[in-house]
Amino acid sequence: MLASAWPAAFTDPDWLFEVKWDGVRALWCWDGDMLSVRSRRGRQVGPTYPELSGYRPRQPLVLDGEIVVLDDRGHPSFQMLQSRMNLTDGRRASIGMPASYMVFDLIHDGEDLTSMPLEYRRERLASLSLPAPMVVSAQIDGAGEALYEAVGAEGLEGIVGKKRGSAYRSGIRSPDWRKVAHVHRLSAVVGG
Repeated sequence: MLASAWPAAFTDPDWLFEVKWDGVRALWCWDGDMLSVRSRRGRQVGPTYPELSGYRPRQPLVLDGEIVVLDDRGHPSFQMLQSRMNLTDGRRASIGMPASYMVFDLIHDGEDLTSMPLEYRRERLASLSLPAPMVVSAQIDGAGEALYEAVGAEGLEGIVGKKRGSAYRSGIRSPDWRKVAHVHRLSAVVGG
C-alpha cells in the first residue's frame, strides 16, 4: 500500500500519525520455510541486509516497513543506506553500518489481515516479539501537526497519516495513507 502525497500536515482524531522513515521500503516475508525480503519493486534485497534474516516465527508472517541505517544521533541516514546498497558483502557492511527495519504494518500473521482495520493490524503487530534490529514504528493519535513540527525540528523527512479503520490495499496509492514531506527551503543569491 502506498501513501498519497499531501500538501500540509493536519490534525484529526480519525487519523494515526508516524514518522516518515528515509529508507528502502520492503516487505519481510516468512512462509514457514523460507525468508524473503523484497523491495517495493519486488527485488530481493535480503542478502544486502543479512541482519534482518535471523527471525523465524512459528507461522507465516508478512511485515511491511522501511529499511534504514541510523546515524550517531539515531536519525535515518539515506546517504549511509546508499553506501550499504552498493556493497556486495552485506555481512561485512552490517558491522560498520547496521540496518534496522522500521515495521509499520502487519499484512499476514498465519492469516491474511489485509481486509482488517488498521488498528487491529497494529494491535496484532504490537503483540509480536520482534527481535532487534526490527522495531515497530510508533504512532500517535490525531496530532499530525504537532508530530510534523517535531520531526521538522529534528531534521527528519516528514510524517505519514493513516486513517483509522483503513484496510491494507496492496499496490494502491490510497488517500487513506497520506505522506507529508518536511520541505527545507533556502533563499539564496547565486552570482557568477
